[in-house]
Amino acid sequence: MPNWCYSRIKFTGDYKAVRKLYNFIAEQFDIPFEREPMHFDKNTFLGTFLDRAGLDSERFRCRGQITDWPGPPEPCDDDSGNCEIVIYTETAWCPMIAM
Repeated sequence: MPNWCYSRIKFTGDYKAVRKLYNFIAEQFDIPFEREPMHFDKNTFLGTFLDRAGLDSERFRCRGQITDWPGPPEPCDDDSGNCEIVIYTETAWCPMIAM
């Protein structure tokens, strides 16, 4: 049995880029699933996100799943123009953040 690793990952950038990432993640929950994802929920499995983004899930360590994430990003009020979203993941042994 693995030691579970719970991670909080924050994505920060300009509003358009962060909103695009948010929309991509949100869309994955409604797409029919194509492959068996071990015991993880089919549309929150990190390998699913890599595959659907056109990345090689064999090249990146991608086990685990998204367990929670807040609502869409809001435009920031500060002068930087940056905003952020946060996702929470559950993986075995260590964080999977190299995607």
